[in-house]
Amino acid sequence: MDLKLTLRGLTLLSIALAIIYFFLIAPGNPGLITLFWLGTGLVYGGLAIMGLVKKDYRLMLGLLGGLVLIPLLVTLIRLGLAFL
Repeated sequence: MDLKLTLRGLTLLSIALAIIYFFLIAPGNPGLITLFWLGTGLVYGGLAIMGLVKKDYRLMLGLLGGLVLIPLLVTLIRLGLAFL
């Protein structure tokens, strides 16, 4: 299985799930949001460790960056919508 394709799929799935959770399921329910980010963190963290083991530091940094940037982006979108 192609690793880059897997990472793209996981990133798109993570963004889609984030949108579903933040906008449809969990407005004002921090428990669901915490569970979602914990699950996403485990998946991305596991892949980052795999990148570390394989000495692919670009993979590791990209995954950890994605783990930080995706929730930040969705949070900024929510804040922007709150001010409208």
